[in-house]
Amino acid sequence: MTPAVSWWLAGAAGFVLAAAATIALGLGAGPALLYLVLPPAFLLWHSRRLELALPARAAADGASFAMLAVFAGRALNIMRLNAASPEEWDFQAFWLWGRAAALGLNPYLPESIQTVNAGAPHTPAFTATVVGVGFPYPPITMLLLRPFGGFDLSTGCLLWYLLHGLAFAAAVWLLRRNVLASDRWTDLVLVAGLLVALRPTQTTVHLAQTNFLILLAFALYWRDRSRARGGVWLALGLAVKPWVAILLLHPLVRRRWRVVAAALAATAGLFLLAAVALGPEMVASYFRMQMVARMPGRYFSADVNQSLLATILRFFSEAGSGPPDPRALFVPRLTFLAIAGSLAVTTAGLIHRLREAEDDLAVGLTLALALLVYPGTLYHYGVMLIAPLLWLWMGRERLRVAAWIAAAVLTAYFVLVGGSHAAYVFPAIALVWCTLAILAVRTIRGHSPAVPAARPVGPAA
Repeated sequence: MTPAVSWWLAGAAGFVLAAAATIALGLGAGPALLYLVLPPAFLLWHSRRLELALPARAAADGASFAMLAVFAGRALNIMRLNAASPEEWDFQAFWLWGRAAALGLNPYLPESIQTVNAGAPHTPAFTATVVGVGFPYPPITMLLLRPFGGFDLSTGCLLWYLLHGLAFAAAVWLLRRNVLASDRWTDLVLVAGLLVALRPTQTTVHLAQTNFLILLAFALYWRDRSRARGGVWLALGLAVKPWVAILLLHPLVRRRWRVVAAALAATAGLFLLAAVALGPEMVASYFRMQMVARMPGRYFSADVNQSLLATILRFFSEAGSGPPDPRALFVPRLTFLAIAGSLAVTTAGLIHRLREAEDDLAVGLTLALALLVYPGTLYHYGVMLIAPLLWLWMGRERLRVAAWIAAAVLTAYFVLVGGSHAAYVFPAIALVWCTLAILAVRTIRGHSPAVPAARPVGPAA
């Protein structure tokens, strides 16, 4: 048997066995055990691959491709099923809002959404949050949704998935090039494999959510954060989801005024474009109607909301009293403001003291803060933290972090966000923030103290 044949056979065997084991573990043992095993397997392959003999290396390569293929195949199948018959959450909401705008109606008016919905049956939660409220996002978000509202539901969903699939592929490429600073194919497999296996990624696909667009914008900001166009990427991310505005803390503390100015100018330009494309009355409606104030109370404290505010509200809630509403509860609101303010001040202080060469750490810390303190952080937003986690793994030697510690943090994150439907995403985000904050403190303490200038020695008196 030639070495080439032996290599292919070993790779095929590793692929088949790993695929079978991944499927069996996921179906039989449950997601918690699956995510306890899968990230360490990827990381072990990534770090020890070159130490293996050729047949064993081929088998390990096959196993890694198999784990990637299983989750990619699952995501593609979900896309196929949803495109044929879109589920209620979340694309139908996006489509209803976009359809109203496409028909010349004002999506901020609940009666416009009800007209487009035309009496179609929905669950009570969907009716209360979507049909009965209207479009809750800024008008610049409608620039994304309006084109898809021009198609029927299934065609719009198919095109929507195509756009987000391209965004996912571009984000993986940029994360490999800029966050991992690598051109190796093994690093590309690592990024793609861990990202596609992450449960919030699978949930993003299932719900047809927008996280891949924001991940792409964030990866571009990571690359261009010292340039004016970095602000443009933040503005485009903000047009998709409002929480991206919190990332402006990073250039503000760094005093990168060109980035801040570009972000503000691009956001203003998007609002102007929305006024031209959708009509000034629609833009004015968002500010006049106070859309957030019209959201039902459960929006702020439902289990799928894994923000700091929602966690506090659930802590203060009483059995049988209904969903707690921060707009009517003073103590939870004050508690949230105190903790969120402390986290923001701490993060800003750490960013300020980190040097330019340590700016990757500052960006990751800002991202984790944004997901903690934004009141509407949903459980699938956990996709975003793959960037600082991969950075931690790749930079472990430079950061003087043992490989097992970096692997443990990454694995713990996967288990927390993947072991249940949504219950432990907030602790997972907090884990990432605490890890990066500890690294920042240790890095700052390691700075060499400034050496005072030597005083000139004058002639003796």
